Amino acid sequence: MRSTASDCSLTKMLLYRRTRPQYRKKQSEKTIYKETVGQSSTPYHRLLSAAGCFQLGALQRHCEILCAQNIDLDNAVNIYNTAKAHGALELSTYCEGYFLQNMAGVLEREAFRALILGSETRIGKDSLLEELEATLARRLRSLLVTSQV
Repeated sequence: MRSTASDCSLTKMLLYRRTRPQYRKKQSEKTIYKETVGQSSTPYHRLLSAAGCFQLGALQRHCEILCAQNIDLDNAVNIYNTAKAHGALELSTYCEGYFLQNMAGVLEREAFRALILGSETRIGKDSLLEELEATLARRLRSLLVTSQV
């Protein structure tokens, strides 16, 4: 699921409205970036969406790291959906590992159950169950290789 041009346009418009006073003051991008990321009310996955729309690779990667550090049972599905929508492969793989490690907790969440049920209709790499199975297999192989060394 890719973001559409209208999604990016809306994100750009909202981001412009939010940062417009800062541009008027002619602050550097670094200051604007720090103020945006530093706000506790701004979820990192939303900033990840904006970084993807603006094609800001370094900011996108930094947001992926922040999302991974701040993932919990309540926001895991939103972060995973955002990662998939913006092609953040490392973050989506991290989320899959999080789902596996916290399976009991995520199964209690309606959003995760809806994600699983929605992905069952897809065949191939888009199926979350198949991706979870592949992630589990990679982790088991990794454990096997490290235990033999």
